[in-house]
Amino acid sequence: MQTKTDLESLIHDLQSSDRERSRAAARHLATMGPEAAPAAVALLELCGSDAEYDKWAIVALEEMGSPRQADADQLAGMLRNNCETVAYWAATLLGRLGSAADQTVSQLAQAMESSGSMAVRERSAWALGRMGPAIHRVSAQLHRTASGQHKRLARLAATAIESTK
Repeated sequence: MQTKTDLESLIHDLQSSDRERSRAAARHLATMGPEAAPAAVALLELCGSDAEYDKWAIVALEEMGSPRQADADQLAGMLRNNCETVAYWAATLLGRLGSAADQTVSQLAQAMESSGSMAVRERSAWALGRMGPAIHRVSAQLHRTASGQHKRLARLAATAIESTK
């Protein structure tokens, strides 16, 4: 089990200008499973700058499960990131939080409708399907998307709508 100090040190190392140091920190976080959850935002902030780093950051994100609820608003802000990996994983992590991140439904709906990446749009629709009753606030966007021309995206939006019935 990692101590809080160890985790803080790893998060600090992620932000190092020394690429090898940030890669090593991401590699270590990839072995920590759910204990790495407090590092979710820090892991995402550097994605897109180095392929080797991205590989380990994504493994860490895959293995950590849900991030901290306290990170939901920062993750929602990352939905607009120009890096597809960052936006995709922000949507994924918000979806994992489910109704604990229901304050982010508007940002998810906006990403679902207007992201330049189809993968981000689809992942945002998927995440909305896990938000519970709060998605009623974005029902117009969900219905528009469910009747759209992109079949997989439309299906994910329809599934989100059905999730609250």
